[in-house]
Amino acid sequence: DGIVYNTPISLNGGKLSDAVGNNVPLGFTSLALPAVLVDTVVPAISSITPPADGSYKQSDTLTFVAHFNKAVTLTSPYADLVINVGGENKLAHYISGSGSADLVFQLAVNFSSADLNGLEVISPLTLISTATLRDGNGNHAALNFAPLLMPAVTIDSKKPTTSKLAVVTAKIYKAGDTLSLLAEFDKPVVITNTPRIAVLIGATTVYANYVSSPANNKALFNLSIGFGHNDSDGISIIGPLDVA
Repeated sequence: DGIVYNTPISLNGGKLSDAVGNNVPLGFTSLALPAVLVDTVVPAISSITPPADGSYKQSDTLTFVAHFNKAVTLTSPYADLVINVGGENKLAHYISGSGSADLVFQLAVNFSSADLNGLEVISPLTLISTATLRDGNGNHAALNFAPLLMPAVTIDSKKPTTSKLAVVTAKIYKAGDTLSLLAEFDKPVVITNTPRIAVLIGATTVYANYVSSPANNKALFNLSIGFGHNDSDGISIIGPLDVA
């Protein structure tokens, strides 16, 4: 609200006099200068609002809002928050908010990674190239802040893969027998509808249909052997898994 000159003048151990030694009166009328302001408060991040709790996957977007103690202006759109995802540093890029006290950053999940223990926002805020972040009076913002742990915000953008596919019982099958295939995946999967696996018996392609999941990372497929199915040198399992 403006500085004020208060009376009297403090000599602070000195002396104030004219050329012949007359002391100068130290009192004067106090002077208020409402247009002369002082602002030494450094803009700083006071808190960060994380994305909603949940598990995020490929193509999802995570939004973070950095709250400052005062309005700040970013001179270019090149600022990032560093997000630790399973030991890898990913960047949430600045999106909007310059001129206010709240800057919005977003992390696009366009990578294959998994962090089931929760993400972490790592200090400091990163400015790229010649970007500056200041308040309206030119005070540069502090880029360091308290790291934010988010145990309930996880990412699993790693697609499951088939780690093993085998015939349950290796033997000679005859008409009316059921040939079972067991597929194992590298992570738990949710199976809907009736996926199937193509099997080449001789020159004929037939299908083993999904029947059950003995574990959350396994799937059992059955094929009924019919008359006319003959293969003297071993069947072939043909990929990929048909989920149509």
